[in-house]
Amino acid sequence: MEFLKNYIKSMRLYYAFVTLTCGWAGVAAFQYKSTYGNNILESYSTEFYNTIPFLIDKIIVLTIMFVGWGVNQIVNDYMGLKEDRINAPERPMVTGKLKPIPALSVSLFVILIAVVWSIYKNPVSLIPLLGGVIMNMIYSVAKGYGILGNITFGLSISSCMVYSYTVLGGNLKDFFTDNYTLFPWIYVVIFNMIMTYYTYFKDYNGDKASNKNTLVVKLGLKRASFLGLFLSAIPIIMFASSKLLGDFVNAYPSIQVKYYIISYLIAGLLFIYTGFLYYKTNTGDKTYFNLKYNFAALSACQAAIVSFYCSIGNFNYEKSAIYNLEGLILTIISVISVLTIFKLGYKNAKS
Repeated sequence: MEFLKNYIKSMRLYYAFVTLTCGWAGVAAFQYKSTYGNNILESYSTEFYNTIPFLIDKIIVLTIMFVGWGVNQIVNDYMGLKEDRINAPERPMVTGKLKPIPALSVSLFVILIAVVWSIYKNPVSLIPLLGGVIMNMIYSVAKGYGILGNITFGLSISSCMVYSYTVLGGNLKDFFTDNYTLFPWIYVVIFNMIMTYYTYFKDYNGDKASNKNTLVVKLGLKRASFLGLFLSAIPIIMFASSKLLGDFVNAYPSIQVKYYIISYLIAGLLFIYTGFLYYKTNTGDKTYFNLKYNFAALSACQAAIVSFYCSIGNFNYEKSAIYNLEGLILTIISVISVLTIFKLGYKNAKS
């Protein structure tokens, strides 16, 4: 039981909603494409998502997404032990409460299950799945090379969207050639790059001591705080200025637009609040505790993309408001869950 407790703590479940919402965006993109596009596996008809088998597949893929971050975090903790001895000296793996070999074995076993199921559903989905795992491993080194770390992390998390889309039957080439999937994916990469930037403040001392030249280390705390304030406004500007949003507003009923706009306003304002917090306080324990707003903002941004797909796709449930509201509900639940889990389970800034 002690092993399980420390393993779950090391998973940092407040972050599970980041990979969950990203994966959900991929599911929503597939549902949209299965309605308005034809680049899906032949075994899936355009009505497939109305069936129990699709509901089961959706639950499985979202479960993989929910635990995916935590499983990879165990690997990340192992690879980052050197700087964590300074940044987070009370983490279970640093203190020895969580033994690396058993923990890594559990993580690899879970990854293996996901790999086997993915091969069964659509072998092509292994490309983004393994790509995300590899990028997460590279990140531990890449974060020491300025913006390369942010890019690597953004690609790592965004692979969740591509994975969910392909494992359900989506065509990988089509994903990157259709603006209605490519641009939301680019948004996800950028959102994660911004989120990662704020995590560097709490790691400043350890990263500097370990010669990891993150953007915050390169700039210094004062200039980094100013840049963080600027970066915080980018998500809401991206949402508001998107050509896709312009097309969306012109083509769909006002009530559907409102659901999406509410979602991205929640997400955008949370990021702005995060930027203000790190501008105000760039050292000390608050740089850890304020991460809950950072993770909530990112989860909300990705849930807003789900809201976008729900509103334009309707998923053949035009008379059922719950499907139009799916993304907005996900936005609200994700924000509340992240803030609650962080507050209740992660009270020690050194762990």
